[in-house]
Amino acid sequence: FVFIDQLDALASQLDLRSGRLNVLLNLVRRIGGSPNVHVLLSARTFEFHHDVRLRAVEAEAVTLALPPWHEVKERLIEVGINPDGWPEKARDVVRIPQALKIFISLVRAGQSEPFTTYQAMLEQLWRERIASADDSEGLIALASDLAGKMAEEEALWLAASRFDDRLKALNSLEALGFIIWSENNLRVAFSHQTIFDYVLARTFVGSVGLLSTYVIERQDSLFVRAKVWSALNYLREAEARSYEREFLDIWKVNDLRRHLRFLLIEFLGQVSEPLDFERTCMVEVLDAPELRIFGLKAISSSSGWFIHFAPTAIRDAMAGTDAEAGQTVRILTQNWKTDRDRVIRLIKERWLPYPERDNYTWMVIHECPTWTDEVEEIAIAILKRSPVSTWQVEHTAMTVAVEQPDVAIHLILAKFDFLLTEAKSS
Repeated sequence: FVFIDQLDALASQLDLRSGRLNVLLNLVRRIGGSPNVHVLLSARTFEFHHDVRLRAVEAEAVTLALPPWHEVKERLIEVGINPDGWPEKARDVVRIPQALKIFISLVRAGQSEPFTTYQAMLEQLWRERIASADDSEGLIALASDLAGKMAEEEALWLAASRFDDRLKALNSLEALGFIIWSENNLRVAFSHQTIFDYVLARTFVGSVGLLSTYVIERQDSLFVRAKVWSALNYLREAEARSYEREFLDIWKVNDLRRHLRFLLIEFLGQVSEPLDFERTCMVEVLDAPELRIFGLKAISSSSGWFIHFAPTAIRDAMAGTDAEAGQTVRILTQNWKTDRDRVIRLIKERWLPYPERDNYTWMVIHECPTWTDEVEEIAIAILKRSPVSTWQVEHTAMTVAVEQPDVAIHLILAKFDFLLTEAKSS
């Protein structure tokens, strides 16, 4: 077995000397076909989806599931925390092993309240260990210098000798769990990649225009994206005005490279409660024919965007091209639980009058978790007039039958009636 861990670190950090990642990937290609040799590679989800070189590796993709909640709960109870009343977001945060490790360290320092985001947890860690230390000014300056130099030089480790004049502060950062030393004690690095991302994001906050300038100067690089993503996440939570200013400074660059434009659209799409300026930016995207599909795809999992655009852009896309209608299928299926009545209204208004759109309607209602009379009426109307495939009807009926067997029987009967009518006519 050959195990190469953390390929994402090379993909996201090392822009200028990306040949180092290519060396490993070439090695994988050379030994991948050898008999009795098994190659395992690991990378974070973000880099895997955004770096074409990682996706190009002809390997079986396996997404590692987070630890189940009951195991995390047991660990929390061991350290004296009862998480029964925690909100769902807080539970999801501590299911991430690194976040759980940090939270437990905070518990031992007196923390008991949950965090709804990992960023908030890191902020508390920073306040308790860095900002409140006796030599906080020196520690903050050193941590920022480390992150800045690593980002600028695209290096994972720096020679410790660079900071001989601040050796005491360096040792303090190690004692506080923020950095680690190499085995030969000659180099230093951040203890975890998310710690590096966080400190770098804080560094960008320190100066007006620092983030936007950094990004614009490096927009030719595909691998600046992970830094942009983490920095925008931090800014949005920590300082809304700075976030808006830096985001718009990047957004308004006329010749901004497409990979960065798409990244910004994707970032906007995943927010749950859009800000006013974010809505304005997304309107620009959905009004631009060359960006509309990507915008619809970006907002597909956000109920906040669905509420905002259901009466306008989403409604229009349902009657648009096949590609646009296909994207609205994803949007509608994601919002059955959050706004079922609005989903039904849109289907009745934009698709049900047109038999050629029945396939889209069926894909959406198949995902409906609980069928009402209105949903059943839509399904029966489609089955009476359109040749929905037998396997589709069977699949939907089997899914519905678990909780609503009567509805499943009605669907099967409607399909049989259609087949019988068709047989008689032939």
